[in-house]
Amino acid sequence: VKSILNRKALFDFAEAKEEVTEVNLDAELIEVDEQQKLHEMLKYLNSSFAITTDNLTMHLATDEKEFVLYTSGEIFNLNIDLIRKLFANENQKICFDAKNLMHELNNYGIEINNYFDTSIAIYVANEMDAEITLDDAFKLNNIATETKACALIKLKEIYIGKLINNLQLKLFSDI
Repeated sequence: VKSILNRKALFDFAEAKEEVTEVNLDAELIEVDEQQKLHEMLKYLNSSFAITTDNLTMHLATDEKEFVLYTSGEIFNLNIDLIRKLFANENQKICFDAKNLMHELNNYGIEINNYFDTSIAIYVANEMDAEITLDDAFKLNNIATETKACALIKLKEIYIGKLINNLQLKLFSDI
């Protein structure tokens, strides 16, 4: 019965949550459009960070700063080896839909090492039967933000807590 109720709440979340609370992450948004900003980004992302991508950009973030890197830009192309090293290191990368991200990064010859996939954490913790988008995940958790990569860090915190409370952390780790 609990499982059915959880699923019903998930499928009805768009109607049920009319008011979305803005998550204030106090994150600074930085466009990486020159070499100095790239070096600042690489220095700042020396530990765990979150990543989102679209057709034109990579957003790499900690809870304080989100860096926007244009994948067709000169800075990206000139420094692809440094960017590959960033993704290959042992620091955890927080993402949504790691499989899709790996395919996108593979277009640039980038392999990702040590990642936390929030989409799988959401799937396990909510006992879901259906896939959701990143925007759906934010709505489900009352998160409204311009800095989606920073918000992934918040999603990870929420779902680590849920996985622990639901005694599902081992199940998540085994997937």
